[in-house]
Amino acid sequence: MTNTNTSISRLAGLANVAQPHSKIEDTLTVVPYRRIDNIAPAGSINSNAIDIAQWVRFQLAGGSFGGKQLLSSAVLAEQHTSQTIIPLGPLNKLINPYTPLSTYGMGWFLEDYRGKELRHHGGAIDGMSALVAMLPEERFGVVILRNIHGSLLPTALMLKTFDLQLRAPPRDWSAETKKVYDGALAGAKAAQQKMAPPRVPKTRPSLALEQYAGTFRDSTYGDFIVRAQNGVLHAAIGAPFEGRLEHWHYDTFRETWKDRMLGKSMISFALNAAGKADVVRVDMGGSGVLEFTRVPPKAGTSAGASAGTTPDAAAARR
Repeated sequence: MTNTNTSISRLAGLANVAQPHSKIEDTLTVVPYRRIDNIAPAGSINSNAIDIAQWVRFQLAGGSFGGKQLLSSAVLAEQHTSQTIIPLGPLNKLINPYTPLSTYGMGWFLEDYRGKELRHHGGAIDGMSALVAMLPEERFGVVILRNIHGSLLPTALMLKTFDLQLRAPPRDWSAETKKVYDGALAGAKAAQQKMAPPRVPKTRPSLALEQYAGTFRDSTYGDFIVRAQNGVLHAAIGAPFEGRLEHWHYDTFRETWKDRMLGKSMISFALNAAGKADVVRVDMGGSGVLEFTRVPPKAGTSAGASAGTTPDAAAARR
């Protein structure tokens, strides 16, 4: 696997590197690579289909490659043994109607397909997606890579390829998975629209924008930095989550994150009995609501809004 590495820093200077893409507000958009070396096992492997095909051969050969045993077959068998039961919901049954159950081994989803054992795992991050799957009884596997995430096309290709290998009756997996995907997408858009509260017109913030500025802190997520600059509020939770706030109504604002893949979030300030914004709540959608409490400015400093900075800004962390 000579063209596989675990950091985007290794991609610099390479002549043939795919560019990530994502659909942002229904527009296909080129997105940058994000350095995620700190979570390398979860999604920082860069590779290609030829290299990953060697990994599939290694799996199908029981841990040997090139005539040399690299991993004991017993250890590999344990990885392919069910460890966790996965409930089969309606979406799972639509995608693979030929399996009565689904479990998880050690890094592998374990199902069956048309009476054959199916091992697979996929993933998507930052405009890229991958799917590796195999039918061990057939000694057959596939590697499907795409430079866009959020699609069931790899699944359709996997099922189509397996049907060809098994000489199964033809089935239009492309049309079927697209129908499932379109339905899921419509549901997700409807849920996203419900996230934003109905906008109450002709309201104003309770305070001058400068009075919302400051450092708000949570013991788990760190600092949420709010600053006022040129009549506009900006806020950040560390470097990845940074954006501009648009007044929504009352003391609620909508933040458009600079990283457009993150979408938008509702930001609400809570005032204390003295009329000061001492708590801010960040609605992260399906990830929940984060609550941050204002950190009193250090002696001899102010909220720092007019200069576009806030105390402890340099120490902001996610």
